[in-house]
Amino acid sequence: MRNLVAVLSILALLTLKTACSVSGRACSNNTKISQDEAQLVGRWIGDSICQVKNSPCHDEKAVYQIFKSQQGGKFTIDLGKVVNGEAESMVVLDFEYDVTAKTLACTYDHGTWEFTVSGNQMVGTLTTPDKVVYRRVHLQKDEL
Repeated sequence: MRNLVAVLSILALLTLKTACSVSGRACSNNTKISQDEAQLVGRWIGDSICQVKNSPCHDEKAVYQIFKSQQGGKFTIDLGKVVNGEAESMVVLDFEYDVTAKTLACTYDHGTWEFTVSGNQMVGTLTTPDKVVYRRVHLQKDEL
């Protein structure tokens, strides 16, 4: 199990570095951040549960890698899933972080991701542009 965790961590980092290079995003962890923000940075694992039955959506084991963007108040998240025991990146997005509410939010073509962070737990949803909750996600920070 520990080997799988190490492999998933390495794959997530390599995937993000490639995505950042291709997209031109600033994905460095060298940006100065507060202790509250620092708790977000790292790997989060858990479940992404489909809420729309009879759709292309499937329940997944989620592997999300969070990096501090060089833009203030923003974080870059590589939203991935486990396929055949390996992490596979689905999309890399920039999220706004509300320090007071402890929420991360991102709106893009497929809808709005919203997460609430509480210590080493994070829960969230993907809501479609027509306001249908498509996924519910429950994550725990991986403290390797």
